[in-house]
Amino acid sequence: MPEPIGEFRRWFSATVDGSIALFGGLAIAVRIVPLLGGPSPFWAGVLASVFGLSFLHHVLGPCGA
Repeated sequence: MPEPIGEFRRWFSATVDGSIALFGGLAIAVRIVPLLGGPSPFWAGVLASVFGLSFLHHVLGPCGA
């Protein structure tokens, strides 16, 4: 049976996952928002981008490993 991971590794992994989703989602949103029609749907574009990238990262990411 493998050894359980420690608290530092658990927090570090969560921080890396959150950073990838947040900063990657913001970068995608900056490119998409002008296509959506200006600043009014900005937060909707940010939320969709962050959650979409998080989904892709957690669902399709392990497929390559």
